[in-house]
Amino acid sequence: MFATVGPSPGTIESLVHSIRQYNPDHVVFLAPAAIRDEQVREIVERLELYEGDACNETPPERWTYDAPDDERLEHVDDVERLHLACRELIQASLETHGGHVEHAVADFTQGSKPMSVALFHAAYALDVQILGYVTGERNDRGDVIPGTEMTYSVYGRRLKALEQIQEAVRLFNDGAYGPARQKASSLADTPDIHLPYGGRARYLIEMAATALEAWDRFQLETAMEAFQRLGDDEAIEPEFVGQHFIDHHEREAIRQRHLHEAIERDMYLGLAADVVANADRRVEQEAYDDAVGRLYRAIEYLAQLRIYQEYGLETACFPVDKLPGDMTEIVDRDDQDICQLSLAQAWQFLKHDGDSLGSTFHELEEETDFREAMRKRNASILAHGFEPVKQEYAECLRRGVERLAVAGWGEETWHDALARCRFPELTGFGEWSKVTR
Repeated sequence: MFATVGPSPGTIESLVHSIRQYNPDHVVFLAPAAIRDEQVREIVERLELYEGDACNETPPERWTYDAPDDERLEHVDDVERLHLACRELIQASLETHGGHVEHAVADFTQGSKPMSVALFHAAYALDVQILGYVTGERNDRGDVIPGTEMTYSVYGRRLKALEQIQEAVRLFNDGAYGPARQKASSLADTPDIHLPYGGRARYLIEMAATALEAWDRFQLETAMEAFQRLGDDEAIEPEFVGQHFIDHHEREAIRQRHLHEAIERDMYLGLAADVVANADRRVEQEAYDDAVGRLYRAIEYLAQLRIYQEYGLETACFPVDKLPGDMTEIVDRDDQDICQLSLAQAWQFLKHDGDSLGSTFHELEEETDFREAMRKRNASILAHGFEPVKQEYAECLRRGVERLAVAGWGEETWHDALARCRFPELTGFGEWSKVTR
């Protein structure tokens, strides 16, 4: 047990009460010299403490103690100096006496306020299991009246668990799904009684992060499995998932109306929306090289989708005899009857064939920086060069995709598809659940 000691007359009674309550093998009094000579000595005499090592041959009914002589403890109003002293003295004492932080307690009730702050934060930082304090009815001087003492315990592990859960939620809502999952998973060995919401928060963050991380990487089957586990009431109550993440209807809409279709259908507008939503997240993270790469793919996919829906053809194996005459010489076909159309060739085919979407693409190239923005993608480090991509080019491609999608499939259809691809956030994890008390 580690305890600060102050000059107040009530200090002695409070610490005697605390030591009896916690019944430690060894007590370390943290106090300046004058306090060690008076208050600590009286406590030692009252409790018949034995000065020395808790690991020696002292009879088990005798508590042992020490009161380190450290110059820094004399500075009772210097929190920083006291904090460093408390950290070092706690570590040294645990090593000397063979103790473990999970079996230790720090009583920060007595001493000056800076001493209490220093001990609390030092013990918390070192994972001391119990942080204790004594309260009760007080006299005119503010001292606890003997006989009214009550001991309260705060579990540092629980406080840290809440802190980690909140950090995991912050990471999750920032789109850092891997780190959020790892942060939550690091609590797997912590008993549920010490976790917010009895461990349900940890499980929800793990599964939700697994689902969105996989979805963000277009590992769609893995994402579907994770969403399915979020609906398993044997693992976690669906009501809890709905309260802090998404409800049953929204979860099923993602699984069945989007992920399932993206997996099963050959060509699907929702997949283009998914790529665009993916790019939007990269823009928010200021990862413009990544964003333009995804937007470039969305532009390519819209041409592929249009050709598939309007002509029943695929750009990966396009019949050469379907090409306009002036295109047959520019495609790479190895003297075969089929060829593979590039992005530019796919849009060129649509324009030559009089398709309205092909005309919209041509207008974008002529009226905006669309052509230059796509060139920037090809010159970026993620393609064929080392040129950094500026925000303006990502935004130019994003506007172009929007114009093409709305022109080709209608504003309502396109925006409905985008809405299904927006990632939900975690909410409502600011407080402890009564379940854990």
